[in-house]
Amino acid sequence: QPGWVTHGFVLNTDRPLFRDNPRLRRAVNFAVDRAAMRRAGGSELQSELTDQYLPAGFPGYRDTDIYPLQRPDLRRARELARGNTRSGKAVLFTVASPPRLAAAQSLKRDLARIGLAVEVVGVPLPAYFGRLGATGAYDIGFSPWAPDYTDPFAILNIKFDGRFVGSWNWGRFDDVDANRALRHAASLDGPARYAAYAALDSRLAREFAPMIAVEAL
Repeated sequence: QPGWVTHGFVLNTDRPLFRDNPRLRRAVNFAVDRAAMRRAGGSELQSELTDQYLPAGFPGYRDTDIYPLQRPDLRRARELARGNTRSGKAVLFTVASPPRLAAAQSLKRDLARIGLAVEVVGVPLPAYFGRLGATGAYDIGFSPWAPDYTDPFAILNIKFDGRFVGSWNWGRFDDVDANRALRHAASLDGPARYAAYAALDSRLAREFAPMIAVEAL
């Protein structure tokens, strides 16, 4: 039974590659082989694959099919990437441990198939989260997350509301429409709150795609 810790990769929307480029952000979500990435970093017994930001069983979670889990959809990925790869280069930050570096290399191979050349940079674990929060010198960043409390605000708002850029919003995602929807959902109570967050979880992944969700542990 998976818990509520999630692993994924944020896409830095403060850098030219992914800024105002939702088609490329969606393209990389279709291009990644989530199952291969999990095998590179561990085994299928360690986690449940996901394409959503809220983990299964979490308040506000509603299962939705958005991106392929077992194998990439390269046709769709290349269609979205065509004309949107800009420099064609990306810097990927990850933790400098064998499983995390192996998963990053798997992602590098996937993105080469849609025309992106990825440079993998391993950062020692004690320095990793400080580097991720303090510098914008990456396009893609490994992003594990364990919410502090069981409310969708602790995942969706903290990670994607523009107010948290510079702290836990590692992808520096700051979109006017997304901010408005996140703050509206946060103002609600009870079933209406969870229904709003369920719709927003799907919308964020499908429309804005600020992150590649990979697995829930």
